[in-house]
Amino acid sequence: MKTRIPLRLSTLSALFLFLFLSGQGVASAGSQGFKLLEDLEQAFVSLADKVLPAVVSLSPYVPPSPSVRKQDSLNKGRPNNAGAGVIIDGKNGYIATNSHVVRNSDKIQVTLFGGKKLVGRVLGSDDDTDIAVV
Repeated sequence: MKTRIPLRLSTLSALFLFLFLSGQGVASAGSQGFKLLEDLEQAFVSLADKVLPAVVSLSPYVPPSPSVRKQDSLNKGRPNNAGAGVIIDGKNGYIATNSHVVRNSDKIQVTLFGGKKLVGRVLGSDDDTDIAVV
């Protein structure tokens, strides 16, 4: 069975390995190495700022009713199956997430980056790959 290393971890590991093997590492290059690492950190922060609006919060949709609000106030914290998703097609409103986030739900409450709440519908999910589309 082939083991997969997460892309972020393998990319960062390769970059740092390259930096140190090429003599540009922090230990051998002093302030130049720190500058390179600061530039890399700033690039990651900039990238995160650009993609953050595409990240949404997901939880099972519960229609509003007085009895549900009472239960909600008693059950503080994150609801079961809550998680995150990424908008993959903003024009058509498609969101990719994990199948365990939408398990046993037909409708999903979607909270956008700005706080706006929408109701989404689970279009499909695959438990083997833990992928779903809302």
